[in-house]
Amino acid sequence: MEYSDLINHLRHYTTGSIECIDSIKASMSKQEYMGYLKGNRLKYLWRYQNKNGIEDLHKCEWYLNQLITEIRGDVNDHIRCRQQELKTLEEYSDHLGSVSTTSQFDL
Repeated sequence: MEYSDLINHLRHYTTGSIECIDSIKASMSKQEYMGYLKGNRLKYLWRYQNKNGIEDLHKCEWYLNQLITEIRGDVNDHIRCRQQELKTLEEYSDHLGSVSTTSQFDL
């Protein structure tokens, strides 16, 4: 087994094609899942000197990377939402600019 498999894809955490981490994520709210990631990151950082050394630091790094991915997803969602709002405002502005300003009461 490759060293990276000891961090990323342990067989005993997979049933069929479903990894345990995916099941955990699906069972939690976004906030709960991010707390889970932070807690596991802290656990592996806390114990690395007394248990598995560098392997625990790599596990800590894995959980930190998952947390970063979740946060980036939130930021990207926020940016996409703001871009859509801006596009809608621009379309509305264009629409207003194309409406004739001449009133029916103008002679």
